[in-house]
Amino acid sequence: MLSAEIIEERERLLHGIKNLQIAFLIEIIVGIVAIPSSLFKLFTFLGGGHLPFIGMQWSAYFFINSIISLIGGIIIFYFLYRGFENIKESITTTSIGTWGAVLKLIALIISFLLTIFLISYLPRLMGGSIQMENIIQVSIASSVTAIIGLVGGILIAIALYHIGDEYNESLVTVGGILYIFLAWIAAILLFIGLKNVEKKALRGKPGILPPPPPPF
Repeated sequence: MLSAEIIEERERLLHGIKNLQIAFLIEIIVGIVAIPSSLFKLFTFLGGGHLPFIGMQWSAYFFINSIISLIGGIIIFYFLYRGFENIKESITTTSIGTWGAVLKLIALIISFLLTIFLISYLPRLMGGSIQMENIIQVSIASSVTAIIGLVGGILIAIALYHIGDEYNESLVTVGGILYIFLAWIAAILLFIGLKNVEKKALRGKPGILPPPPPPF
């Protein structure tokens, strides 16, 4: 491999790592904004599906949070996809990360549409006038969305695991595993771990160092 090609490959690798860092930083920020929404879903789950008491002002919050999550998710998708696209040139096993990012985006869009539906039906939910058929339809759609998101998360996790394994970075390896079920906590570990990977990539790996110049 020519020296210029090695330099170009390393530049793509570093650019890819930087893109992943940005993606997980945005995911951390979006996760903080979504904490009240996550608590609402948790209380609903613990309550056996019964909605906790909420005022109508929560409708505005859920709508704004959905918009932020959608915009943030699209930006996260962009940087995840670009990141894996660049890194796969150096670590071919990370190519599945791009497919994982696409599946996560699809799940995000469906989830956004479901949230809008629930917001529009919130007065009927509170009044108990919504039909059981509607609840079943939303439940089925939510389950399909969760499965799509889970598969996407698994593909991304595998790609991240390979990055951590390639550079012997435990934070990225553990973060990749946690990303399947605890994405927000994993994003913190991955953001820190990818900083370390970036430093190791800057130093280079013995296997891709340019060859010595020919003797004169």
